[in-house]
Amino acid sequence: MMKRITGLAFALALTLVAGCAGHKIPTTAHIPAVEAFSVDDYMGTWYEIARLPHSFEKDMDEVSAQYTYRHDGTVEVVNSGMRGGKVHSATATAKFAGSRFIGEFKICFFWPFYRDYRIIYLEPNYRYAIVTGKTMDYLWILARQPTVDPGTLQDLLAKADGWGFHTDDLEFPRPKK
Repeated sequence: MMKRITGLAFALALTLVAGCAGHKIPTTAHIPAVEAFSVDDYMGTWYEIARLPHSFEKDMDEVSAQYTYRHDGTVEVVNSGMRGGKVHSATATAKFAGSRFIGEFKICFFWPFYRDYRIIYLEPNYRYAIVTGKTMDYLWILARQPTVDPGTLQDLLAKADGWGFHTDDLEFPRPKK
């Protein structure tokens, strides 16, 4: 009986691996992270203007992220937003993926799992940013204020569209008041 269960588990695992191998998600390897990055200038509050949909942000509005540089060289990230009239938040630790002068981090919400966090556009005065992960299904447009004027938003959307992101799929959460 145990041999049969082990055989079924192996067959199921093999089927899952084979199924996943045939579905390749496009990466963001063609989009470099920003250079001449200043972690000190990036710290503070950023508001989510637009995002590609994901289950962890489903129906989330008034979304913001607070970045705090820590003395050990890591960054604390506190994401928060409203869902169903309640505040939801998650805290993560981010560490530089390489040079501290390149806007690329490894971010961890659940140890020991790290995800890529790549800043691919950063307005020179650090008022607007476009952030992605390792694949094209992650995209956030961030700003220092809860809203962005329509012209600026169109410019940011055009940049993301030019890199190949599906900007027609973006969600625009209700901003903080």
